[in-house]
Amino acid sequence: MGGVGARMLFSVVVIAGLVGLEVSSAGGEARPWPLLTNVSLGTGTQIDAIDFVSPSLGYGIASNSYEGSSRRASEPFYLISTTDRGTRWRLGNRVPLPPAKGAGPYQIPLVDFVSPSIGYVGEVAGVGGDLQVTTDAGAHWATVRAPGVDAAFALSGATAALVTSSCRNAEGPNCSTRLSLFHAGSATPYASHRLPRSASGAVSSLYPALTAISATTYVFVGGQSYRRPPTILETADGGATWRRVPDPCGPVHVNQLLAESTSRWLLACWQDEGMSQGPGSLWLTTSGGAHWSSIRDTTHLIPGLTNVGVDASVLSFSGDHRILYGTVFSPAGGLEYSVDGGRTWTFEPDPDMNDGGAAESLATFGPSGAVLDELHGEMFRTRNGTSWAALPGLVPGRYRGDPVCTASTASISASRRARDVGGWRESLVFTNHSAHACYLYGVPELQMVKGPTRTTVGWPSPYVGSYSTATRYVTLPARGGRATVKVQFFSPSPSPSSPCHKTTVTGVTVAFGPGAVFYQPLVRHLALCAQGLTVQAFEVR
Repeated sequence: MGGVGARMLFSVVVIAGLVGLEVSSAGGEARPWPLLTNVSLGTGTQIDAIDFVSPSLGYGIASNSYEGSSRRASEPFYLISTTDRGTRWRLGNRVPLPPAKGAGPYQIPLVDFVSPSIGYVGEVAGVGGDLQVTTDAGAHWATVRAPGVDAAFALSGATAALVTSSCRNAEGPNCSTRLSLFHAGSATPYASHRLPRSASGAVSSLYPALTAISATTYVFVGGQSYRRPPTILETADGGATWRRVPDPCGPVHVNQLLAESTSRWLLACWQDEGMSQGPGSLWLTTSGGAHWSSIRDTTHLIPGLTNVGVDASVLSFSGDHRILYGTVFSPAGGLEYSVDGGRTWTFEPDPDMNDGGAAESLATFGPSGAVLDELHGEMFRTRNGTSWAALPGLVPGRYRGDPVCTASTASISASRRARDVGGWRESLVFTNHSAHACYLYGVPELQMVKGPTRTTVGWPSPYVGSYSTATRYVTLPARGGRATVKVQFFSPSPSPSSPCHKTTVTGVTVAFGPGAVFYQPLVRHLALCAQGLTVQAFEVR
């Protein structure tokens, strides 16, 4: 994570680490971190955010916050690590942050490490709160001390920078703002300077942001306010002096600033008009903000333009700066990318990645690799920046002492097919044949296939679930216990310009997660229109 680069307004940036990290048990001896399973933290165990510091090594935060069935009012966060680009994860220590309460992307903490052992965690990005630092990979933490209330944080190499405010009310008449600099791992600043009075970092303004360009050069964007435009300020001497940067956004608010170098920046503007929708624009400077040129003119949201909200679209560069990603939080959701600096955009067509406002964070590795982590814990990976594939879910653990049902211990059969509006309904029945109970969990992903090679037909079924409801776990008793998944096949009516081209579906793969994948051939094949062909599963019962 070294080198020049801007922090996203509220990207959840995660950490560098070592292979084989260890945690201390109650007796003080070290032991390897255990594997993170789907029930390690409860039935809503999920990964909240990730980041990589090498092509294979990454760290993240996990919790039981969003879809867990815990009866507690809030859930703690835990440090996790991966050494295979997110395929498998290991569970570390609890991090000293206030537990998550409720659902939604606003409960995600800010995390960033500068080395395998030195790192920072903070409360929910954009609303201030304590910042903690560790020098031993999370075994111990200390509160970072700076005057005032934490508002924005950034890292550049071995230097940490923190903007704090003397008040919580952005409209307060005597609200001052300071930039404090810290050597990596230190909880006390080695320098602290006041920003011009025109800057407000108070946590009640919307998402003040700090971009680290070098150990001494920073750009601060004051939080949005509906009463006045934000202020853009730059310092090249660690905060001793500041200059005001021209704001090309006009009546549209500044959303995010990305820096490719000390002089070349991208600035995204956006104005919320409700439901994370509204006009936006994109600007480029090659003179450190002295002059701006328009990349995308101000326009309302259209497909392929990253101009959605402060909490709705987060821009980030690939490792080689050749690809610009945008994770979208609008009602459509999804991921888009640009290979020409933001002038034109490609929207990722995979519906599983278009999560309807629930995109969470994107972490890059190597020159063109990246992992997208969505709000409910589903993750997707690319190695070339443009072709994506779903990562396996968390390894199944034991639920109430029972293992997960697998194709070797349980069988699947289809029954009760019925014609329905726009398609067919069917039931998939799972029967446990083993001498011990097993369980199925969540809503499985379905994929229609055809032929002996099981060629995929259409897209896999989309994720279904509420961020505030529990993932359903169903136990099948030994020797004959059963559970049923309701399935809906959709074949939309063809439009006059797009006639129906029949495709025969001969079977369905049903995946609950790693180790729990089933295949069901359809006794009666389905002939469906190829365009827009979809399948949907409903909760296992």
